[in-house]
Amino acid sequence: MSTISQVLLIDRGVHLAGQVYGNAPIPMLVVGTVVGSGAEVLKPMASLLINRCQHNQMAILKLSNNSKLALFLSLLFMLEIYKNPMIMGFTRHQLMVHILVLTTAFKFLSLCYRTDHLIWLLEHQILYTLFGGFSRDLSKFFERLPEPKVRRTWAFAEFD
Repeated sequence: MSTISQVLLIDRGVHLAGQVYGNAPIPMLVVGTVVGSGAEVLKPMASLLINRCQHNQMAILKLSNNSKLALFLSLLFMLEIYKNPMIMGFTRHQLMVHILVLTTAFKFLSLCYRTDHLIWLLEHQILYTLFGGFSRDLSKFFERLPEPKVRRTWAFAEFD
């Protein structure tokens, strides 16, 4: 039941933000995520703001898995509003049914088989690819100069 209410809340939040802000993508993501995960996303934000106001450099934002799921579902509902081809032509209700099945299966698997580490590995690979790790490694690889072939002259005879 919590999955059904979470998906409905995210859908309502994204559509309400789309109506209020004229289908602006960032407010739709933020409102859908906050409505879908509630205090789970507000607690890290509040601690981040408190640490910044106290001039503490230890401020870090770590979202829970439920908040990450709400952000992803908000993104899917936003893409459905924009009629993006990544949604594969699903209507709003078809998308809700598919999301309910996948979210329920994901929560069941995370309870039974502890698949949270799979999310962490996926996040690490996304961060590596999108935020500088992969490009840094490629630039190091292509900036390497080939080793010059130095010919030792003392090893050869005068007429070689």
